[in-house]
Amino acid sequence: DEKSMIWLENFIKTYIERDIPMLGIGISSIHLKRFIEIISGLHGQLVNLSRIGESLGLSHTTIRNYIDLFEQCYIIRVLQPYEKKIKKRIVKTPKLYFRDSGILHSLINVASFNELMGNIAFGASWEGYAIENIITMLPDWKHSFYRTSTGDEIDLIIEKGNKKIAIEFKISSAPKLSKGFWNSIEDLEITEAFIVTPNENSFKIKDNVTITNLNDCILSISKY
Repeated sequence: DEKSMIWLENFIKTYIERDIPMLGIGISSIHLKRFIEIISGLHGQLVNLSRIGESLGLSHTTIRNYIDLFEQCYIIRVLQPYEKKIKKRIVKTPKLYFRDSGILHSLINVASFNELMGNIAFGASWEGYAIENIITMLPDWKHSFYRTSTGDEIDLIIEKGNKKIAIEFKISSAPKLSKGFWNSIEDLEITEAFIVTPNENSFKIKDNVTITNLNDCILSISKY
């Protein structure tokens, strides 16, 4: 853990604070450092460009450019909202995730797994880690998240052909699913749903809803 944190801190200092500004984009390393520190606290949340801009004294357009830059440099992933029309009003703001959980943990000063378990970011860290693995291993699926103005939500929707799969991410070994989850399953006419936890067991709680681990989830979907 100690050697890993040293490597990550050096990577952030050299790549993010030095190498990216040297690409000639005209952004100061000081602004980039402050920006990356601020958005590390927004991992897994909706992107509010104006609020981030206010924190840095920059316009929302500049923040949008910063986000595009970090996305193109593979530091963050911007997950877009579900686009298809349904009867309910859908939130249209994207969500932001760090693609590498180690970089995230370094930025929020989490030096070990034990520290992570006691950190408020534990659930969001797991969600981002799992989403990145699923998207990377299933590149031919379209991916988005779903949230309505009334709070119905699914962490990840993946689609291919006539298949539409919902995936939720929970830290608990006995996850509780909200009414909003079940409403979303019905509204979106979901083919199959997975509740992905860090545990090894897999079992169905309904015909098309399975609590499972990350590996089994990816293997099950890859069979389609």
